[in-house]
Amino acid sequence: MALQDHGESTRATVDVEEVGPASANGSLGDGPENGSANGDVKKVDEQAQVQQDQQEVATTPAKSGGEKDFYGELEFTPNFAALAKSSKPTSLEWEDVYLQIKGRDILKRISGKVGSHELMALIGASGAGKSSLMNVLAGRISGTGKKVVSGNVYVNGAPVNPIRYRKNVAYVLQEDALFATATAREALEFSAKLRLPNTVSAEERKQIVDELMVSLGIDHVANTMCGSEMVRGLSGGEKKRVSIGIELVTSPSILFLDEPTSGLDSYSSWKVVSILKALSRSGCAVLCTIHQPSSETFSIFDKVMALAHGNIIYNGQVATIPENFSNHGFPLPPNTNPADFILLLAQTKKENDLPRINEEAGKASNVEIMVEGSNNNETDDALAKRQGSSIQVPAGHGELFDGERTASSVWTQLSELTKRELRNIVRDKGALIGRFGITAFLNILFALIFLGSADINDEGYELRGHFGALTNMFIGAMFGASQPVLLTLPMERVTFLREYSTGSYRSTPYFLSKVAIECILYFLTSLLVVIIEYWLVDYQGNFFALVGELFMLSLVSASYAFFAGSLAPDVKSAQEIAPLVFVPQLLFTGLFVSVDQIPVFLRWAQWLCSLTYGLNLGMITEFGGNRCEPSNPNSPSSVIACQMFLEEMNVETDMVGFYIGMQVAIFALFRIGALFALVWKARNFTS
Repeated sequence: MALQDHGESTRATVDVEEVGPASANGSLGDGPENGSANGDVKKVDEQAQVQQDQQEVATTPAKSGGEKDFYGELEFTPNFAALAKSSKPTSLEWEDVYLQIKGRDILKRISGKVGSHELMALIGASGAGKSSLMNVLAGRISGTGKKVVSGNVYVNGAPVNPIRYRKNVAYVLQEDALFATATAREALEFSAKLRLPNTVSAEERKQIVDELMVSLGIDHVANTMCGSEMVRGLSGGEKKRVSIGIELVTSPSILFLDEPTSGLDSYSSWKVVSILKALSRSGCAVLCTIHQPSSETFSIFDKVMALAHGNIIYNGQVATIPENFSNHGFPLPPNTNPADFILLLAQTKKENDLPRINEEAGKASNVEIMVEGSNNNETDDALAKRQGSSIQVPAGHGELFDGERTASSVWTQLSELTKRELRNIVRDKGALIGRFGITAFLNILFALIFLGSADINDEGYELRGHFGALTNMFIGAMFGASQPVLLTLPMERVTFLREYSTGSYRSTPYFLSKVAIECILYFLTSLLVVIIEYWLVDYQGNFFALVGELFMLSLVSASYAFFAGSLAPDVKSAQEIAPLVFVPQLLFTGLFVSVDQIPVFLRWAQWLCSLTYGLNLGMITEFGGNRCEPSNPNSPSSVIACQMFLEEMNVETDMVGFYIGMQVAIFALFRIGALFALVWKARNFTS
């Protein structure tokens, strides 16, 4: 991505413009004489700051008295004093940010600022560019491919590359990508263990998590599972606060949130935004997109930037919205939510008829930054850096994506991921019982259908029936292993993308943890299948050899499913892709048509099918050697008949090692392919 300067950023005298009653009523102004709303940090005691906030809320228009009184009586005062101690006040500015995607202008030279101790909202209709702006500032969009990005970004007055600065910011997704079976405390502890440096002790991590849970108001549900559509758990508002807490464990200096109130009721939305306001008071610059906030929720914000068609239609204090719009010929009707009013204008007026109200016009790149412990002006070094600053990152730069950079060791990542996977299996009792229950039921049914069909001493013995029972067992193992992966991976993928993109863990430990738990599950299910069918069907091969062959086929089949699931955006798509992978394998088993009867130009495809290799091993176990020699002279079974059958099926008894090796190769190929697919999606997820 290239954030390129299209003009020198020079220091100029800041003229304080008329901004309406904001200064008079107690809200912070925009000039150096009275400081920005929360952008310029002053040495103000906490009590004065709280009184100021209350005055800002009290003067915000378009709010019914009953609503104000109701919320005013609520006792909810989140405290992030611990976060304030661990992070210094930070302001974020952006200048002439431009974004073009596939020839379409998304952002058209946007400039603005969110200061330390300040909460800013980005509003606009769908497609206005609010999420795109936030993603550029958060370093999640880069100038690669068909994307063109330019502009300047400053943190505390110094130019930064958003992509390289990304590790210092936190980003909360609109979708709460949480592990359903993890409790609220476990979700925060997982983030703390993997994202905090090794120098932080276990006791310190616990203290951080405890303080965050109290501050976020989720300490009373600490041991409640996060939940999902299938697992009962936290409410929507509680999930959102857990998502925020996961990002706060690293004490970020800047916090971005994408639609944090989406799907929440009015009170839950108010509570979440109140938490964000408290966070901003700790010194963290907070910027979030928001959709249709209530007037009470909207009044909590210090500033708002409204976008339409990639342009700013309003950028300034929330409290001065009525006066500013009235001065530009757009009076706010009585008892109207300012946010609704702005969105209505954006959607009903033509682009050229929309207002361009920017309280920060001409000042976004020149506002003097104050940090506790410094004087009113930027340091000379910071000013020097700003002169003609240009932030450039060539397309495809090596530091474009740093998802593999982590704070914890590989062993810690593998340990924590494996424990979480195991906990997920054990706690999801419905899925666990269903997996083993369905396996048991189906294989009892199959065993009864093929009852005694592999008994070579039976006078009614048929080799084809024996082969059919064996093939059915292997096909069942293939589908039994793949279906759970196809159903769960697309749902877990968003969690992986979020955690991987924030550097919680590397891709290799993630895959190894999956394989470790799969090995346990597939061994147990393979053992269960053989226990049920072995004596009822009366198989002739070695018991443990059949268990091992089913186990190996299950792992390879899961790899196919893992690859399909990593490519699919959702469960439905994954299930639509699956037949392309598994159905052709059935055609080359020889069950429906002999392999010799398949046209030569298609016969080669059998060597790409893991089911073929697994079944070949099973046939060697069942029909190889002298296993077809009956003790009953009246039985039609014979060693010669079995050998001829193996030849007909193109099974070579001396190629056991080759069959095993090919399954291992297919397993590795599709696992690595899935790994690259997920990492590629993570790259797009963050850029």
